[in-house]
Amino acid sequence: MLRCSTHADLPALKALWQDCFGDPPEYIALYFDHYWQPERLFVLEADGAPRAMCAWFELELHGAPAAYFYAVATDPAYQGRGFCRRLMSWAEETLTQAGIRQFLLVPGSESLFQFYAGMGYETAGAIGSVTVTEPL
Repeated sequence: MLRCSTHADLPALKALWQDCFGDPPEYIALYFDHYWQPERLFVLEADGAPRAMCAWFELELHGAPAAYFYAVATDPAYQGRGFCRRLMSWAEETLTQAGIRQFLLVPGSESLFQFYAGMGYETAGAIGSVTVTEPL
């Protein structure tokens, strides 16, 4: 099932984040305590729990609305089943219907650049590393 996140999902989403990214609990809490909005985190649910997620932030690119996809993750036990592709496709379709037609993401590794290229994403450039330790 594809849907927006809910408050009931929070423990599973935090665990999914930890399993996929290995971030410290304080960093995970930073996002969920200060930035998380249920309608801005898309979920693919399988077997009764979130198994893939994709958060997004609204921004503007070239004078038009855009979405920055963040924390795109699939439960390692469910990888290879097309969950990320289904979730990203649904996210793009949902946001396009809302008037957002530009999408940006910043893959964390070279292999992810290739993975997203297979979904139609193009590399626009490279950026440096930024560490956020507290809300802006």
